[in-house]
Amino acid sequence: APIRDVTGRIIGTVLVFRDVTEEYALRESMTRSEQQYRELFTEMRSAFAYHAIICDDAGNPIDYRFLAVNDAFERMTGLSRADIIGRTVKEVMPGIEQSWIDRYGEVALTGEAIQFENFAVPLGKYYDVRAYSPQRGTFATIFMDITYRKDLEAEQLRLTHILEESLNEIYVFRADTL
Repeated sequence: APIRDVTGRIIGTVLVFRDVTEEYALRESMTRSEQQYRELFTEMRSAFAYHAIICDDAGNPIDYRFLAVNDAFERMTGLSRADIIGRTVKEVMPGIEQSWIDRYGEVALTGEAIQFENFAVPLGKYYDVRAYSPQRGTFATIFMDITYRKDLEAEQLRLTHILEESLNEIYVFRADTL
């Protein structure tokens, strides 16, 4: 800023300097951290989704809204991020069982994390799900598609049942020994 004498003539200038090195380093660190978080979010192999629970006037969970999903979510569910963000699960999957909403509502409203395996009828797949609440009224899910494993378990159970119920002798041979 210029310094003037009584006649208005400029007789000097005041310069103010401020060291912003620390602020710049902090801003750069935050940018790197945010970029690493985004990469983790998009590249992780587990599906991730963040939701807001929707309750009726009595406080009972009746639906939930999709707020964010990662790429693995799209691959494991076949649902497109562009088609679901901002929409409710009942809009996206009209046949969703109420048990999913009830479980997630309990997490969002109590803050207690849960882990469970369940079949999603609208998607025709089994999922191993972990759900937690980062803040009241919201919940995040991390899950894996376990349909292949469940199908193998069912086939093993079927074969075990056949063996146990058979009245005949059953011989099992390895093909490479014949």
